[in-house]
Amino acid sequence: MEAWWAAVREPVEPIGVTELLEALWWLPGPEEAAEEGLVKAASWGPIDVEGLDSAGWVGLGLSPRQAASAMRYRKAVGGFRNAQALGRMRVLPKGWLERHGDRLVFPVDHSTLEENLGWKEAERSRVEVPTRRASTEERVRPVDLNVADSLALIGIPGVGPWVSGRILDARRRWGGFADTSLLVEALGWDSLARAIMPRFTCGPEAVRRRCPDTLSMEEWEGLPGINRREAATIARFVGHHGGSPETLKSCRILDSIQWNRVFPYLRCGEEEHP
Repeated sequence: MEAWWAAVREPVEPIGVTELLEALWWLPGPEEAAEEGLVKAASWGPIDVEGLDSAGWVGLGLSPRQAASAMRYRKAVGGFRNAQALGRMRVLPKGWLERHGDRLVFPVDHSTLEENLGWKEAERSRVEVPTRRASTEERVRPVDLNVADSLALIGIPGVGPWVSGRILDARRRWGGFADTSLLVEALGWDSLARAIMPRFTCGPEAVRRRCPDTLSMEEWEGLPGINRREAATIARFVGHHGGSPETLKSCRILDSIQWNRVFPYLRCGEEEHP
């Protein structure tokens, strides 16, 4: 502003506030200007995704609620380190990535947007951003889902009190985690679960096993991936046909993938199910 004022050769006639506001009202916004060919989208400058605040997200077309969700999601996943992490955020308006993808800048080196998101003829931003060194928290070994307490869970990047509570609740209900992929069901938030999944480990040997011949409908319902209707059907089926692995697989209420998810929680006497 000072440079512009210094370049003015003649006195500028004052303008009233009302006239100024009316003139600004009729100026086209950046997207309208791009549609009319007045400016090119690339001239708006790069978007530092990691540095966007709520106002920045709103300025890029998100509603205030979507902007708040974007801020929470970025904190939960530990930051948008590449285009794939951003693409998994479901609150983005339709077409947002295609409209702004050529301007996105991330804090680490990443492959081209065409490779990451399948966009055609997208231009990468030429702005150089220094790579961020992994913090001590990001270099620690994965935490065992079946051993960690609430304090240990909250100390993991991307895990807050809500995520920790859901993990502990699922662990008590199921009798442990047989596989880290069960985080998707425990959280009910696919993108967040897959983002934090590499920070955990677990094994089927740590889960509590139960004999299927003695399980009630409520106990079947307490196993991963089984709802109330399926639990009632399985309980009746086992009552008539028994609970061996071969017999259970013939119960078509669950497919083979679902049964393989449940089998680590089952055993009959000394014979453990695979």
